[in-house]
Amino acid sequence: MGLDAYVQCNCVKEGKAKVPPFDSSLLEWTEDGMDLSESADDETYHLYLKWREEACEHEDFYYYYDRVANAWGSNFLIGAMERLGRADFPLFQTMFNASFPTEQAKEALKQLDHWESRIGELKGIFLLESGSHEEYQKALLGDDRWFYSNGGEYTYRLSNGGFSIVAREGQELFWSSNFEQEVHISEEIDQRNRVRVRFTDKETGKAHETNHPFSRKTWGVEDLHYPTSLHVVERELTSTDFHSLGVLRKLLQASLQTGNPIIWS
Repeated sequence: MGLDAYVQCNCVKEGKAKVPPFDSSLLEWTEDGMDLSESADDETYHLYLKWREEACEHEDFYYYYDRVANAWGSNFLIGAMERLGRADFPLFQTMFNASFPTEQAKEALKQLDHWESRIGELKGIFLLESGSHEEYQKALLGDDRWFYSNGGEYTYRLSNGGFSIVAREGQELFWSSNFEQEVHISEEIDQRNRVRVRFTDKETGKAHETNHPFSRKTWGVEDLHYPTSLHVVERELTSTDFHSLGVLRKLLQASLQTGNPIIWS
């Protein structure tokens, strides 16, 4: 789950779009942008969807469209705002509740600038692949939130300067700030792969076996990449740690350029 957002273009209003293959009076403009009247039949609806794809230079009439954040990214963003003080960012407390009007975009950009200027006041904990330093997980310093749960049997957590696996009863099964990951994949009788992973702390040699390794998908490559070594670092946060802020800035700028609201989806 996550939050996407877009700002529509003005190509239809400005006469730059192709003529629709249906009665244009069925097009409606609401506070959420352009849509097709509910009175249109199924055939017209399918024509409308096809027309949106290629009617102008903006596919689906999206002047700008992007993923703002996934569920974990949203928690990270909101957590940072809470620590900096929600009162300093009043528009960001309500902007995700409904479409965000252009009239408030300039003030929102000022609040966004203020937010980015204060990010260095916060620190974070990062789980990185050793060598490449690719990020696999992050949390605000002092947080103790789980980011993976195996049906409630145990959880993966990033806190107190390290990665830990904690059982349902609260027992710590594994903790390390610098560890190796050894993944074993075997094919079961039903032809599904069974994955097991062994985490080993590099300093103490303590190990723990479970069934959920760290992995990432590379575009165009079928097999997952499993890092063999990971470590945890603590450092000050920067604006690059918040992908969402960059997307929000582009959405607000697009809203000002077009005069259209930001629509959340």
